[in-house]
Amino acid sequence: VTNPGIQKKIQKELDTVIGGVRQPRLSDRFQLPYMEAFILEMFRHSSFV
Repeated sequence: VTNPGIQKKIQKELDTVIGGVRQPRLSDRFQLPYMEAFILEMFRHSSFV
């Protein structure tokens, strides 16, 4: 990530929801809206079609 603000925001969201006790699961995606938006944006920018 070239924007450290985005990286910090995602880390804060992960720490709040997951708490550093375990790795994120697919079932966590509804509790991680910023992270999911980031992943979808990455897919959008990397699409070759």
